[in-house]
Amino acid sequence: MKNLVRITNAINVRLSKKEQVREQALAMSRDINRQAKELIFDIHHQRDVKKKLDMLKRKVRKLNTKLKQFPDMKNAGFTQNALQEYAEAAVFSAVTSNSTVPSPEDLEIDDIPYLLGLGDVVGELRRLILNLLIEQQLGEAKRHFRTMEKLTEILSKFNYPDSMVPIRRKQDIARGILEKTQGELAIALNTNSLEKKLQKVKSK
Repeated sequence: MKNLVRITNAINVRLSKKEQVREQALAMSRDINRQAKELIFDIHHQRDVKKKLDMLKRKVRKLNTKLKQFPDMKNAGFTQNALQEYAEAAVFSAVTSNSTVPSPEDLEIDDIPYLLGLGDVVGELRRLILNLLIEQQLGEAKRHFRTMEKLTEILSKFNYPDSMVPIRRKQDIARGILEKTQGELAIALNTNSLEKKLQKVKSK
């Protein structure tokens, strides 16, 4: 029994340390999630986000360092959600500024949160396109729609069980968003074309 007491005391010490790290990682993940959402908001409002992206990357690096001693915690829901939001912000920034899209290695995250974040970029592109249609910037709207098409096509190539990559729901949502946005873009383009024809008639 003496041996068992020693063993369980050691386990208790390790679990206590893990709980401490978990609380710290939870706070860090919440901060990353919040700042990634703010960054996406800034992109929609055409603000420079380079400094914020650099800061986010540093925070993700600190989180990764914190979790090195407990790697299983990287798969926790709160960690995955934060890294997914970070990936979404970084990729959305790249595709809207026509920059090189960062890889998971560039962002220092695993493949799964990267792919799931990629799926959410489609929804952000839709928001951007709708705003551009309101502002009558049809050329820009068409450009971003082509990006949305390509992104949806890329996502559709991943055909794995949900236990490996829970991406099927993202794929279904992306296809639905693409079809809906395509219809709205077509209406806007047809309306614009009709207005131009009417203006020509009036000017004669």
